[in-house]
Amino acid sequence: MIINDITLCLAASAAYYDKPTFVVAGDVYVVITVINGITVVAFRGTEPSNIKDWIRDFDALPMKNLYLGLCHKGFLTGAEAAVTLLIPLLKGKQFIIVGHSLGGAMAILTGAILTAMKLPPIQITTFGAPNSFIGDGVTNILKTIPGNRYRNGDDPVPVVPMWPFHQDREFTHIGTASIDAISDHFIAAYYSALDHMEITRNVHQAIH
Repeated sequence: MIINDITLCLAASAAYYDKPTFVVAGDVYVVITVINGITVVAFRGTEPSNIKDWIRDFDALPMKNLYLGLCHKGFLTGAEAAVTLLIPLLKGKQFIIVGHSLGGAMAILTGAILTAMKLPPIQITTFGAPNSFIGDGVTNILKTIPGNRYRNGDDPVPVVPMWPFHQDREFTHIGTASIDAISDHFIAAYYSALDHMEITRNVHQAIH
C-alpha cells in the first residue's frame, strides 16, 4: 500500500482544521495535500455547529446522477460541486480520496463520478461514512477501485440512512464498541482503533 490507512485517517482528520484548498456550495470543504508523491483529496465531515452540514446530511430525497443513478441528494450535490473544481487539479496525477462521516459519503460519490469520467482515483478510503446511494451504479463503477469503508465499534452513522440506501462494499470493522455508540463515530476514535491494530500487528510480528 502506497499510503497506510493510519496516515489517510490523519488526512481525513486534518480536513476539519487545515485551511481548505477550496470550499464549494457554501459548506463542502476540501483539503488537498501530497503524501509520498500521491495527491490526497480529503473531504471534511459534519461540523456539529454548522447548520449547513446538518441540512446536507438530512437532505436524503433520492436524486438521479447521469453516471451513478439514484443517490442521497445532499451527498450527491456536494460531490457534483466538488468534481467541477477537482477535475483540473487532478488530471495527470495519481490521487486518493478520503473522508470521515459526511465527508466519506461525498468522497465515495466523488470518486465514482470521476471514475465514470475516466479520471479514477487509485484508492478511496472512508471512516464512518453513511450510506449514500440506491441501486448498483456506484458499486459497479467502483468495483476495481481499492479502499476500505471503515466502521469503528458500533458507530451508527455507517448504517444510515437505511434501506434502500447502501454502501458500495462491505465494511472493514475495527475497534470495539463503546458504551456510548456516538463516541465510536469520532474521527479520533477511528485513528485510535487503527493505531491499536498497527501496534498489535507489530508486536505479533516481533514475537514471531
